Amino acid sequence: MERNDLITLYHQLGLQQKEVLVLLEKIHGIEISERHFRRILDALGLTRRKNPSDIIEVATFVNGLLDFSRQKLGYRSMHLKCLLSGYSISRGKIRVLLSILDPEGVEFRKRKCLVRRRSANCGPDEVWHLDSYDKLTPYGIGINGCIDGFSRYIVWMEASYTNSDPKVVGGYFLSAVSERSGCPRTVRADMETENGCVRRMQMQFRTNHTDGRANERSFIFGKSIDNTGKKSWWGILRRQCADFWIEVFHGLSEDGHFTGYPLDKELIPLCFMKLIQGELDNTVLAWNMHNIRRKRHSVSPYGRPFMMYNQPQVYGCAHRIIQVTPQALEGCEGMYQEKDELPCDKDVYNFCRYTMDERGWQDPCDAKEAKELYIKGVFLITLVKTLVK
Repeated sequence: MERNDLITLYHQLGLQQKEVLVLLEKIHGIEISERHFRRILDALGLTRRKNPSDIIEVATFVNGLLDFSRQKLGYRSMHLKCLLSGYSISRGKIRVLLSILDPEGVEFRKRKCLVRRRSANCGPDEVWHLDSYDKLTPYGIGINGCIDGFSRYIVWMEASYTNSDPKVVGGYFLSAVSERSGCPRTVRADMETENGCVRRMQMQFRTNHTDGRANERSFIFGKSIDNTGKKSWWGILRRQCADFWIEVFHGLSEDGHFTGYPLDKELIPLCFMKLIQGELDNTVLAWNMHNIRRKRHSVSPYGRPFMMYNQPQVYGCAHRIIQVTPQALEGCEGMYQEKDELPCDKDVYNFCRYTMDERGWQDPCDAKEAKELYIKGVFLITLVKTLVK
């Protein structure tokens, strides 16, 4: 590039005169005095003060930038953006323009605060977050749950022999919809096979609607790590409930009583399922009735999840539930399976119940009794296998 072209380019990049002179000398080998450099600028008409750009054009340009990520920029950075785009204007005028066009952003930057993302949830049943908890799955117990995105109210939390059967998870969903005579506007879940039936039912319930979340848009698939509405609650569940049972099962494994064979995974639910479901129910009740404290920079509502879900008008919101007719519920035939009353395989259950009744063994009331019953069951079945051989 020729000398004058280089000077024009660096001038448009917003560099100061001394910076341009250094670049010309060090990179391009062109030595120019400051006085001669100013003459060249005058001859090329390169000035930032004598020929300012039209203020309306600059305001339109700045306003357009505010619709994108440039809304985070202060007046210095915005001034540079204007210079790079060929506008000639002073920093002071940019500062005034931003105070007019983006007063809220200016105030946040003065306080050195981040502009928090506003929650898209306008009320209860706007979005339900579905997820499965797999920490107990190696021991034959799967947990599946659903939480309301607005209120953080737990819609269901169920323990079963599986959390990967689409029809079983679909049964949880349909039960919650039937109880409320309606479905949420949107369901958010991971890209896993267990959510297939829920997706089909949700889309079927929303097929005749015309809002922005109707039909296929009523179900959102996403990465598991992005499902923050549910993932954050699993940490609470582990601290308050699940971690205890993980340690119990880990102890059985270390002692050699649990080997991971299919029969072991049948006996664990038989002995522990009822106790775990009871603790889940108590944990959910405590969560729904606890008070979520107000956080300084949070945009989410605060209060008791139970109140936020059932009395949203107190928080200036309304239920967003979509009514579902009995005919629509009947149309879900074959897409769900009600939760099995038996905690394990029917043959294993019948054999174990017969043995318990014959020997006078009682149903366990706590983890200690459940461990003892499990160890007895493992010993008895091992003995039967030995005699058969």
